[in-house]
Amino acid sequence: MESRSVAPGLASGRLERMVGGLFGGALCLLSVLVVAEVVMRKLFLVSLQGVDELSGYVLAGTASLAFFMALIDRAHMRIDIFYAKLPAALRLASDGFAVTAMAVGACVILAMGWITFAESREFNSVSQTPWATPMVIPQAIWLFTLLPFVGYAVLGSVRWGLALIRRDERGLSMFRAKGSDDELREQLQAIDARASDIRREH
Repeated sequence: MESRSVAPGLASGRLERMVGGLFGGALCLLSVLVVAEVVMRKLFLVSLQGVDELSGYVLAGTASLAFFMALIDRAHMRIDIFYAKLPAALRLASDGFAVTAMAVGACVILAMGWITFAESREFNSVSQTPWATPMVIPQAIWLFTLLPFVGYAVLGSVRWGLALIRRDERGLSMFRAKGSDDELREQLQAIDARASDIRREH
């Protein structure tokens, strides 16, 4: 059985909507360009040149935003077949390991991205496409979109450590694996919120 994983804290709905808007807008723009490319090739034998290249850049950036959204929504997967059966101390250790591993993994991704960016800048690397795009441009954008994910992951590990030192049970509970009860509670809250919006509209 799988459950949704820990994430450092709860983010506001406004933040989620903002990131979701950026994510959705970028994908919608990409979809329009791909459709235009297909139609123009089919009807006019003309290519926009570089749509495939742009698609890769957009997907890289939106993937970073997806990492961040999954983190603030506690949507990363954790296998918890034994989690509920573990003693409280081992469950706590498991939560701490998950939070720390997420932070370390995020930092490693950022470090490797920075190394790639530095090498591209040193050698003036360009893409092997008609655009011949300087690679430092899409790589810089990708690094920028990674920063919220990395920052939130590191912040989560720090908050978990502080909650452990203070023996803050409520704070530690924010980093536990999401169970079916948590997901059901969230769904019911979402339904209640939607019903309230509908009542206000009418």
